[in-house]
Amino acid sequence: MHSYTYDYIHTHNFIVLILYIYQILYLYLELIAKIVPDVWAHLPFSSKMTLLYHFAPHVSNFLSFSSKPLT
Repeated sequence: MHSYTYDYIHTHNFIVLILYIYQILYLYLELIAKIVPDVWAHLPFSSKMTLLYHFAPHVSNFLSFSSKPLT
């Protein structure tokens, strides 16, 4: 016998779980956004250039300004 109440409860629990995951990810990203500028400000110039060198190709590929990677 099929119970619609059972389906409703499981659908509701799934939606609540998704909302909790979204909230945790949002708080995590908010925390990163607060910490990164302070960390960046205290890095030496050479470390900043090294990080930019490693991440710049990935950012440009993600934004897809060109069809070829810049590496």
